[in-house]
Amino acid sequence: MQQLNLTIEDMTCIHCANRAKFALRQVAGVAKARVNLAEKTAYVEYEPEISDVRALAEAVREEGFTPGASKTRMAVKGMRCASCVSQVEAALNKTPGVISASVNAATAEADITYRPTLIDVEGLSRTVKESSYALAPAMEATEESVDRHADQQMMEWRDLMRKFWFAAVVSIPVMFFSYPDFIPGLRDWMPMSSDNRRVVWGLLGLITLPVLLWSGSQFYTRMWAALKHRTVNMHILIALGISAAFLYSAVTVVFPQWFSTQAFAEAFWDLSTVVVVLVLLGMTLGTSTDVAIEASDITLIKDSLTGSSDCDGNLTRDHAQRPAKPVRRFHLQRPRRAGGDGTVVPVHRFIALAVDRCGGHGL
Repeated sequence: MQQLNLTIEDMTCIHCANRAKFALRQVAGVAKARVNLAEKTAYVEYEPEISDVRALAEAVREEGFTPGASKTRMAVKGMRCASCVSQVEAALNKTPGVISASVNAATAEADITYRPTLIDVEGLSRTVKESSYALAPAMEATEESVDRHADQQMMEWRDLMRKFWFAAVVSIPVMFFSYPDFIPGLRDWMPMSSDNRRVVWGLLGLITLPVLLWSGSQFYTRMWAALKHRTVNMHILIALGISAAFLYSAVTVVFPQWFSTQAFAEAFWDLSTVVVVLVLLGMTLGTSTDVAIEASDITLIKDSLTGSSDCDGNLTRDHAQRPAKPVRRFHLQRPRRAGGDGTVVPVHRFIALAVDRCGGHGL
């Protein structure tokens, strides 16, 4: 479900507000619509698969009103660093029809103000996709939405883990055979300038290539997106580093005669694979932390929705008989508040759940 704040000009009375509200509710896919006359703003919840912002703006226009700027909050997927935030903000702010856009790195959400007559949500999504990221509706504080978000986080984590383990396994023989001069036995079988060394190093290059193209694919796609927008990020440094090591190693194996001495004709396949492994390790650790937090959020939401306590803070009978849960804390830099079982959860989700459960009372 997508939420939208749409400014409506020319409303002067309560009858105008009712006309605009009725027109919005008639649009296919709209679940809720209310109009604030004082703020001249319509608050709409709709299914993006069925309707879009332009259809909502057109419905308002047919009633004789002028749709103004719209505000929406979207989740941004794939951001890993501060430069990612700057890149997404720059791409959105350069888009025709976007008045302003700001991205919150802590919540991975973008607040966008735009003119629906010039661009819609699909256009915003295409703009962000060109930067190798993705826009999605901001997550609501419900059990279903958190479950879905946790599944997405788990899929991302599993994909990173597959890439990590593949690169790690390949790195073992690459590192072992890249330095035969330091390993007894290999020193005699693979002496410097020998055909055995060149053949083995050639095979190492072949098994290193899939590490760069698959395990390190995200570095190249995001480097290309950054270059298209004339910005820089950490993916450019990583992609250039591993590519330089790979290309230099390929030249030393294929054209060793280009070097004045064979001591310079050394392959460094292991630099490419090890850098990919270490960066992926950091990415998987960061994603696993998010997955653990999502799991704790789901526990809190299910406890809240199944009636573990009433709106006055009194424990129900089922909760009183439930054995005490161990305290689990995740130390993050985001402001957080502890749940009833000691779980540390985001403050905005805690408040949203309380408002939804208690109807705005009992906070």
